[in-house]
Amino acid sequence: MINKKGGITQILGLLIVVVLTSAGILFLVKEGIITVRASGSSTETIPTNVLNTNFLPMGRLGELNLKKFQFCELADEKFQCHNEKDTFFSGDKVYVVFLVESSTLDNEIMLQRNYLLRNPRKEVILEIEEKNTQRLELKSNRNIEKVAFADYITTEKDYAAGIYTLEVIIENPLLGKKITAKKEFKVQ
Repeated sequence: MINKKGGITQILGLLIVVVLTSAGILFLVKEGIITVRASGSSTETIPTNVLNTNFLPMGRLGELNLKKFQFCELADEKFQCHNEKDTFFSGDKVYVVFLVESSTLDNEIMLQRNYLLRNPRKEVILEIEEKNTQRLELKSNRNIEKVAFADYITTEKDYAAGIYTLEVIIENPLLGKKITAKKEFKVQ
């Protein structure tokens, strides 16, 4: 019995020392007494905000859902799809309309969207990379906001007939959430 109590006391004592030491180091970093070097920097001290780090590997609470994903002959300025279809001819514009539902964080919404288009052989023929991300930032008083998007892809005259796959990647960096949806259309 005495050994168990002594072991628990030692573990609790060690945990208290670790917590106090960590708190002391973080306080010294906050006050600027200790500086932190960016990784890969050997001699040059670059200010790094260590205290703004998410220590728990969890996403923030909130929702990010794709409610609608359509291919259309035309989309208007109100993001309405006219003549929904999934078959197009080479040289046509393929209009894409989708509706995203996202939670807000501090009355803000930030949505980013990227596209990836694959030909019938599953080769990537169009990729909107992260540096070219299309971003939308809004203020909202609602807890959940619905946001509509409309874009188009022009099929080239030399596109081979077959089934093409469009992948839409939507991300809300404020919530740390990301969704991906794929949909196919046919080029004749």
